[in-house]
Amino acid sequence: MPEQKTQNSQSVNLLDFTLTAAQYKGKITLIIVSITLVALIVSLLWPHTYKSSVKFTQYDVSAGGGLSSLIGDFVQMPNFSDRVSSEQALIILQSRTMIDRVIEEFNLEEVYDLSIREYLRDKVSENTIITENREGGIGFSPIVSIDLSYLDKDPERAQEIAQFYIDQLEEIMVEINKSNTEKSFEMFERRYRENLEDMQAAENELLEFQNKYGILELESQLRSMIETIGEVKANMVALDVQLNVARAGMNNDASRVRELQSKRDELEEVYQNLIRKTDAEATDGQIFREENGGVDDIFPPLMDLPDLGLQYLRLFREVKVQEKIYELVYPQYEQQRIMLQEASSGLQIIDDPVRPTYKDSPSRALITIAGFLFSIIVAFFYVSFAEFTRKGRNNNSKSYQKYQALKKELSFNKE
Repeated sequence: MPEQKTQNSQSVNLLDFTLTAAQYKGKITLIIVSITLVALIVSLLWPHTYKSSVKFTQYDVSAGGGLSSLIGDFVQMPNFSDRVSSEQALIILQSRTMIDRVIEEFNLEEVYDLSIREYLRDKVSENTIITENREGGIGFSPIVSIDLSYLDKDPERAQEIAQFYIDQLEEIMVEINKSNTEKSFEMFERRYRENLEDMQAAENELLEFQNKYGILELESQLRSMIETIGEVKANMVALDVQLNVARAGMNNDASRVRELQSKRDELEEVYQNLIRKTDAEATDGQIFREENGGVDDIFPPLMDLPDLGLQYLRLFREVKVQEKIYELVYPQYEQQRIMLQEASSGLQIIDDPVRPTYKDSPSRALITIAGFLFSIIVAFFYVSFAEFTRKGRNNNSKSYQKYQALKKELSFNKE
């Protein structure tokens, strides 16, 4: 029973409101038509805005063509140069430096009639639309391509600014990539020069020893172990270079630096264990081999001198270690040298910015529809307020008295 009364009450209220609205139909029609017409006029007079867009992607410049790629195909090695990534390209595009270059190049202070630089930067940022397109999947996905658009009242200027963004981005990326490559090249060059000096010194010492005591031959098992030592040492040198490059651009607490340092420590422990093992075998007299059913006549005195055998082993081992380092460092040194000459941004334009021929905004239909909906809301409040004042005058209700008192208080002329 109470539910039925509620439904009847709602029906009566809706009917009363419809009846009241019908009494003000002339005013309501005038309000709706007037506001909608104003919205239509505004949409026609609103200055047009044009949008010019450019789409680009970034390929891996370290794996591109040229001699550096050819060297990389023959020698498996990491790229130590920090190249500007797509994520970093986004940061460059949104940077204050980039925005200021756009402002100065196109004299936007005069175009937008803004003398305060902070407001002007906000205006340019507002007109610059950057969208990143990523690979599908769960979690972090790499950027596949980037869309950059610029909005302006002048279609030609919109195209020119979009093109200017790309030109400046490529210039900045080339500068950064070249600078990073120069740092890596300098480190590799320094290590390469050191390796040449160390290898020459080790070869001279071994040759001097062999000329003095005769040529000794290591047994195959120990030779294989020394080859392993050389490879481990070469990998340690490669990690040292990576650490130097990483520390040049990061602090020592960075996760990449800690990871490289941990690998370096592990290799150091392996290297020291192998050194101790070969030293022990040399001390036990195991570095000599028998030939022709016995030991050559010139070797017995050395077999009785483990210290001399250990000395020879260390000289031979040092030569092999330096050779392994050379095998790793020299190709990387050459690759870094060629990459320095071939420094590029890695940008690949997919869609060039073109001069727009049709406006991007405003949308006349949306403005007109919004004006129409707003006029309905205004008409509703007008009817409600008009009915409130009418009933208030007739009944002199407390709400109407409060309204009159408020109206009097808000008036500047209270006499």
